[in-house]
Parts: sequence; structure tokens; C-alpha cells
Amino acid sequence: MTPVQRALAHAPHLQGYDAQVFLTWFRRAVDDTARGRDTEARYLELSHPRASHIPQAGYLAGLASARPANGVMPSRFARRAYLRQLVRDEGGVWSTLRARRLCLAAGYAVASDSTSRRDLELLQAEGVLTLREPARRIRMYNPNPERTAA
Repeated sequence: MTPVQRALAHAPHLQGYDAQVFLTWFRRAVDDTARGRDTEARYLELSHPRASHIPQAGYLAGLASARPANGVMPSRFARRAYLRQLVRDEGGVWSTLRARRLCLAAGYAVASDSTSRRDLELLQAEGVLTLREPARRIRMYNPNPERTAA
């Protein structure tokens, strides 16, 4: 039995258009998880009071089906803690590409450069990184020596 069939078996009352909406959002959740997109933000959009419960149910079922066998998915907090430690340990110049490659190599879900950019911006807000040249197209960061010292 496929994950889609299992999800639909739990919601036998869905038929016609409702089943299509459910499946669309189910597939979107699986795709978001596979690509490492911010599924929490998408879920918050769907949990709007005027939103239909069918897309929300489909999305949640998709998230549940995409969960690894051990049930644990690396969160964005763990990914950011990992990056914070890398900045302290390795130093050097940091770009979104470098952050993304290192996180992917460690098994963290990073869908695009925007995810890495957001992580680096948060580390900058914490004072761990300083922005090198804000006027450039490519943002480069340096470790803040005051905050990265052990």
C-alpha cells in the first residue's frame, strides 16, 4: 500500500474534488520535505482560520508520510546550531553556497540558497557573523572574533 493510499484510507469520506485537493496538498508536502523547504511556514499559511481543512489534512498526511523511518527529521534549529559551530571551528569567509554545501553534506535539508541566506542572516543577527560587503550582489560574511572565541 502506497503512502497516498494509506492517507486516503484514513479519510474515506473524501470524494471527487475534495480528494483531488487532498492529493494535491499531500504531494506538495512530500515535495516540500524532499526539497527541504520550510514546511512550518507553509503549514501556518494553511492553518489560517478561513482556510479549508482539506488542504491542511492533505499537507499533514504528506508530512507524516515523508518522515524517515526513525521518525526524526533534522530541524532548522539543529541545522543552525551546526552552522554556528562550523563558523566557530572553521572560520573563513562564509557565503550561502558554502553554508548550503556543508549542511547538505551533513544530511540537513536545505532546499535553496534562500534557506542558507536566512540561516546566515540569523547568525549575523546573533553577532556570530558580520556582513563583509552589503552593497555586493553576493553576500559574504566573516566570523565575528568577539563572538566566535571559545
